[in-house]
Amino acid sequence: MGQPVAESFMSDALRIHLELTRKEPIKIHPLFYVLVDVVRGYKGKEKEAEELLREYHHRYTNWQVVIDEAWRYTISNISLYEKHEKRGLVVYLLAKMIWDSFRQSVQPSTKAAAIDRFLAFWIKMLDLFGQNWANPLPDQYGRYEEIESEPEALSDINEGILRLYLFKLASLENEDFQYLLKSYYSVKAIAKRVIDIWQSPESFSEVRGLLYRVLHETFDYWLQCDDPCAWLCGQLACEHPPWLDECKPLSLSNFLFHKKRLHATKVMEDPIEALKIMLELPDYKEVVKTYASLSAKLKKYETASSSPSMLMRLKIIQTKGLEAIHEETLRSINQDLAKWLHDQDSPDLKNSVDRVLDILEETFYQYPEAALHCIQTIGREIIDTDNRTLIDHFIGRIVGMGFQTARVSGVSAHWQVQVNQAHLLNIRVWLDLIKRNPRRTKNLLSALIVYLALTGTCIRDTDLFQRDVSELLHADIAPVYNLVKQLAKLFPVYFNEIGAEGLLRSVSTQVDEIYGRGDPLIHFLRKQSHVESNNFTVPFIENIFRYWKTLDIAHIEPFLPEEVLRQIDENSPLVQGPHAILNALFDEGILRDITDLLYLSEDALRPALSRIDGVSDVEKNRFVLMVQFYQLLHEKYALSPKDIKEHLHKGAQLGLPDPGALISALESDDPIKKLDAILNYLEKLQNIILTPSELKVQENIYLKRHIAVDIPSMYGSYHERKFDALGLTFRLENLANILFEEIIQSLDLGFITRATFSKIVRVFPMFLRALELDGIRSIQLQRYQDLFEKALEVRRFTHSQYMDIFRGFSEGLNQLIHTHYHSVHENNLTLAVRRLSDDEYLPKYRKAIAPSSRSERIQMISEAFLRDLVARTFGLQYFDNLVSRILVTLSHQKATFESEDLDLLLSYEPEKTISWVYDPSEKTYDIIHLGNKGYNLAVLHKIGVNVPPGFIITTEYFRCRRVIERFRESRRDFEERVMSFIRRLEKETGKCFGCPVNTLLVSVRSGAAMSMPGMMTTFLNVGINEKIVEGLIAQTGQAWFAWDNFRRFIQSWGMSFGVPRDLFDEMMLEHKKKAGVTYKREFTPEQMRDVAKAYRAELESMGIYISNDPKEQLFTAITQVIESWNSPKARTYRQIMGLSDCWGTAVTVQAMIFGNLNTHSGAGVMFTHDPWTAEDEIFPNGDFTLGNQGEDVVGGLVKTLPISEAQRLREAERKEASLEALFPRVYKRLVEIAEKLVNEQHWGPQEIEFTFQGNSE
Repeated sequence: MGQPVAESFMSDALRIHLELTRKEPIKIHPLFYVLVDVVRGYKGKEKEAEELLREYHHRYTNWQVVIDEAWRYTISNISLYEKHEKRGLVVYLLAKMIWDSFRQSVQPSTKAAAIDRFLAFWIKMLDLFGQNWANPLPDQYGRYEEIESEPEALSDINEGILRLYLFKLASLENEDFQYLLKSYYSVKAIAKRVIDIWQSPESFSEVRGLLYRVLHETFDYWLQCDDPCAWLCGQLACEHPPWLDECKPLSLSNFLFHKKRLHATKVMEDPIEALKIMLELPDYKEVVKTYASLSAKLKKYETASSSPSMLMRLKIIQTKGLEAIHEETLRSINQDLAKWLHDQDSPDLKNSVDRVLDILEETFYQYPEAALHCIQTIGREIIDTDNRTLIDHFIGRIVGMGFQTARVSGVSAHWQVQVNQAHLLNIRVWLDLIKRNPRRTKNLLSALIVYLALTGTCIRDTDLFQRDVSELLHADIAPVYNLVKQLAKLFPVYFNEIGAEGLLRSVSTQVDEIYGRGDPLIHFLRKQSHVESNNFTVPFIENIFRYWKTLDIAHIEPFLPEEVLRQIDENSPLVQGPHAILNALFDEGILRDITDLLYLSEDALRPALSRIDGVSDVEKNRFVLMVQFYQLLHEKYALSPKDIKEHLHKGAQLGLPDPGALISALESDDPIKKLDAILNYLEKLQNIILTPSELKVQENIYLKRHIAVDIPSMYGSYHERKFDALGLTFRLENLANILFEEIIQSLDLGFITRATFSKIVRVFPMFLRALELDGIRSIQLQRYQDLFEKALEVRRFTHSQYMDIFRGFSEGLNQLIHTHYHSVHENNLTLAVRRLSDDEYLPKYRKAIAPSSRSERIQMISEAFLRDLVARTFGLQYFDNLVSRILVTLSHQKATFESEDLDLLLSYEPEKTISWVYDPSEKTYDIIHLGNKGYNLAVLHKIGVNVPPGFIITTEYFRCRRVIERFRESRRDFEERVMSFIRRLEKETGKCFGCPVNTLLVSVRSGAAMSMPGMMTTFLNVGINEKIVEGLIAQTGQAWFAWDNFRRFIQSWGMSFGVPRDLFDEMMLEHKKKAGVTYKREFTPEQMRDVAKAYRAELESMGIYISNDPKEQLFTAITQVIESWNSPKARTYRQIMGLSDCWGTAVTVQAMIFGNLNTHSGAGVMFTHDPWTAEDEIFPNGDFTLGNQGEDVVGGLVKTLPISEAQRLREAERKEASLEALFPRVYKRLVEIAEKLVNEQHWGPQEIEFTFQGNSE
């Protein structure tokens, strides 16, 4: 049953519901078929009667349908049941269905409708059957109460049926009796009719008691209210007003008089006389009518200075119990206000408005709904005047009254969040006033933002608040767009599917059904998300996870009714299972907080769950579903950017801009590209939101019956272009904020150079665009951005000038925050903090209301509020934090360096400090940056010549080394860059630097642009120590080779610190003599070990420490190579050669190739041309050695062999072999390289140093 559904829309919930209800067995009591028999032969009426019986007997009865259909049957079938032989039973059954609707329903509106229909039904039956109601109770019944147990005996009309239901009415508990008291129909109408029908005094017992209670409670109710006559006199400050007689029927004295008359009837023996006196007394409805007529009567007493009629209408609005005439009263107030606004001068008008508002303020918290409706009525008229002074005054007054906060107080057993019913009305009334003139109601906008931000809100899906947002967006919001966005972000309503639909319904159902609805906690969560979806389901499910983690019931107490809470058992496997899972996830470091579950993918979660023992697979699957449920709820209510592409595609189908370019950009790895595309799309969405258009809503909403009687379970969809654009805007902004954070984290702000500024300058315009998308445009910030961009075009722009620019950015942001946030909300914050009670604040603000003075409380809450507000503003917090961090770093640099060094640091470009040999950076692919050696290595690799993998520390490091080394952050950055290239080298070689197994050793060599052969330091086998030597021995089985490497490293280390080569040569000779060998290759491994250790001991005796840490070795080697640029012999060489000292040197770091591995390895130097002739032909010649390194050949320290056979045969002292003969493949490759360099690359004669390991290329 319920509302019809558009053919074009079929909700998942509706589909499931229809399937279930079709299968639901409905057992109809046979007695009720008499209602079908009455209309037998009338097909349409038969069908209606059958539907009525099905609905009444349905497990999940829709009581409003029963009321409507029973009344339809009553009215449309009179002629058929009036003469029916079972008409008494028909009347009894119809009365029973309407009565049950009243008693069983929990919805106030349904109960009110039921009691109205019930009284109308009996008035109709009395008129229809008249004297038949005098028929006595059939003999088979001793008393009329027995009718209920044997209704099948009923046939004709009799007084017992009516007396039974009059008794039921008189016996109602107080809460339900109030519906009877305030019904549109009067019990007096029944009493008047039965006086003319019944004769026996006994027959009147029930109606007499009922009417007595109605009147007694009526008088008691009005006696506890204000005396309207006295109140009006007080308001107008008059003692004997001319209108007093008009008001007397409503005076307390008059009600006391009526009560005395009523009390006197109690002792009267004649029931008819007693009823006649009671009929003379006013019942509740007549009192309401008197109030309604009084305001009209008082109009003739209106003067320019006295408005008794208006005041009385305001009193009606603030008086509980007069709701029936509120609408008409508000309409008349509206009409009079319009007249006032047109006729009165501003001072008089202001006074008139103040009198009205004074009254409303008195009752704002006692009767909030009535006061709010009145405020809305008055506000509409005042705002439509566009009188700024009057509007400001009015808004100041209503803001000063306060705000109806949500005051969530738990959840009912029917899954409904218990919330202040006036809260949503307050929001809607203020929104209604705002949208009439957003520019003039900025203060009201601010007040709504303040209260919602401090106290939160609770909006149900069934409230369809999306309509309110759409209406706001169709107002003239452009002048206050920033405030509108501040407000709109506080509404948790940016979704199109109303209720639990699609995947959300599927997952929530699965997680409950996996144990057959056996977990009361999860079943309650599921039902709440289905029956009354609202934003509180997000903290509810989050706190379920917290309960599972801690087993602290306090986490879920606020979200559960007592009867459900009692069913929760922490020792149950349903709790212990997820408890074990969460503990394991926290122990593994997968989770640090429950909210981390929001970002945990199923692909990451399932492997972690598979490692947990002692938990069933069923429980693990349930946990996965719960995490998915949590993520879906968060995505729905908290504007998560999860599944953003799906949202973009859906938006395009609904008429939003084509997202193709954005989706393509989101596939990129470049966060700036992604961010730029998001901003472009957001600008299109903003254009939709701010361009005036007609409000066109696509709405498919329906209600369905539910197990919770009369609880509205609403499903469907809502679409409206501006609303959809705003919702997608917020999701994209959240994604963009993630990208802002990612970009900022990618900036190394430990130290700042021009290169850093070149990155920053690309980001700042995006922050300015983000602010504009939030309705904020700052000329000051834009000017500093222009200045920043121009500064980067000036090479000599100083550090102090950059500091001035960023101080300007900081001041501009502070001014922006003050203008758009602090000054706008300051007064309302102070007012709100003074009005709100401690329990009304959101938890995050409660810590600021600990015992403190009012001024401290205002300051602390204001600071927290503004922090949160800035954090919610698109990009602003990231912009502000970035500028602050830049200023801190610039200030630190200023305190560390002199002016000259500051400018040097600014000119430093960290990205240019290191280049990969195999893939040199375009910015440094030149001989100046890479040096002669490094540049040639890169070129050789490019043309296909094998060179060892490695990287080059460019002359950019040499140029700026002074400031890099002095500033901790720049030094750390440089070291991290070097180590990142070491890791790349490890990946390239498949070896590990500093590891004993499969170790990577490197050479560290100089490489100036102008070649200085032999003048600068070289390191071999960097990264070695005795532990690694043992690893090399285990890996290669070559102990001699391993210790020789260590010896060579120690020698290069010592020579870099000024130890002459001669010292090492002498020590080598001593050890050769001691061992009785001619060549070091003849040493045993143990003897070579002794040589290496002797070298080290000698250095240590000279105070030269050799680190065992491979990383420390590497950076010492780099430093020593750089320092060797200024060594005495290097300086002397440059003086002799006339070279500048300013060139500096690069440093080449390469993986070691071991010519000393064994006698099948070696190194040498090959000349491409014959040095003794001038011929241009390639003639390979030179020297090489076996089992040694290239430095041995270059230094003339070892016995060598010729390169080619032609060279060997030509030499006077013929050697026993040549490279060509011993290693033909190596020789062939060298010749190929020579031909490529000389013939193809035209390099001219070359000297090629080479190392090889075995007869391979």
